[in-house]
Amino acid sequence: YLNERFNYSLLYPDEILVPLDEANNEDGQEFRSEDGNITLRVYGINNTESEPLTQRYEQAQSGRSVTYQTIEDSDFFVISGNDDGDVVNQKTLLENDVFKVLELRYSQALRSQIDPIARTIADSFATTEADPAAAVEQLPTEIQTAVIQAARANTEAASAIFEIVSAERQTWPDGCLGLP
Repeated sequence: YLNERFNYSLLYPDEILVPLDEANNEDGQEFRSEDGNITLRVYGINNTESEPLTQRYEQAQSGRSVTYQTIEDSDFFVISGNDDGDVVNQKTLLENDVFKVLELRYSQALRSQIDPIARTIADSFATTEADPAAAVEQLPTEIQTAVIQAARANTEAASAIFEIVSAERQTWPDGCLGLP
């Protein structure tokens, strides 16, 4: 998912989560599993009150049984815990007076299945760069490696040197990259 209004993106498992309609003000997106047991919300909001990240951090912990928490300088925080019998994970970024928030909620019964996926989603949640070359730096190392290995496997030049020079997010309609 890519949000152009607030310049953030994240990866989500489309075999588990279905995107609902994007918010009218284009600030974010909600995703939900077909059975409703998993909800992912991601949105941006202008920090018009110049609220410090620490205040949001404290508010996010209120009313929850927190099992993990961390705050990094004034850049972001992560909180995990339990709320009304559900597992709740929240990651909030503060950049250029914009809060970018990811909230993932799922039932305790799904914890062993969803916890590893939750980590991948949270790790992918980041500010996007308008510069395609800068987007290369956001690519996870394993993806960069896989792309270069695929390029090497598909060339006959023995001494070819490959480099990724730009990257762009693309959402395909299906696993066949939109091809029939």
